[in-house]
Amino acid sequence: MKNIPHHWYALITRSRFEKKTADDLTGKGITAFLPLTTEFRKWSDRMKKVKVPLIRSYVFAKTNPSDYYHYKSVLQAVGAVRIVSFEGIPAKVPDYQIEALQRLTEMGFTLQVENGNLPPGTPVEISRGPLKGIKGKVIRTGKKHLLVIRLDIADKNIQVTIPEGLVEELKDEQA
Repeated sequence: MKNIPHHWYALITRSRFEKKTADDLTGKGITAFLPLTTEFRKWSDRMKKVKVPLIRSYVFAKTNPSDYYHYKSVLQAVGAVRIVSFEGIPAKVPDYQIEALQRLTEMGFTLQVENGNLPPGTPVEISRGPLKGIKGKVIRTGKKHLLVIRLDIADKNIQVTIPEGLVEELKDEQA
C-alpha cells in the first residue's frame, strides 16, 4: 500500500447519523473523530445525561483525496453525504483544530468567566490550563464572558466560558 499522507477533513452526515457514520468509519479502519458533549434531556418521568454531537451533522475523518480507495470508503460510510469542499477541492482541517476539539470534549465541564476587563472583539489566547494555545475572540462581556474558538474550515464556531485569568490579550494579531 502506498504511503500517502492523510489529513483531517470535515465529513457532512445525514441528520442524526453522526454516531453511526463515525462507527462505520472506525469499523472500516479509518481514523474518525466525533466531538461529543453531554446534555441533560428531560422525559416525562426522568432527567438523563446523554452524549450528543458538539457540531451537528459533522464527523471528522483522516484521509487523502489522492488515495482513491480510502477516500471512496469515507464517502461510502453509512450516513455520509459529502466532504466539505471549497471550489471543488476538499478542505483540510488543520491538526491543531482537531486537537483543540479533542481537548475541549475530553474536559467535559464548562468553564466560567469571572471578570469583564476585555471588551468584545478582543483577540485572546489561552495561556494556561488544558486549552493552552487556543486562540479566539471575546464575544460578550458582563456576567458571562465568552471566548469563541473558531473552526474556520468547518465554518462553525464553538463557544466556551473561561476565567479571564487564563487568557492573554493578543496585541497586533488576529485570532
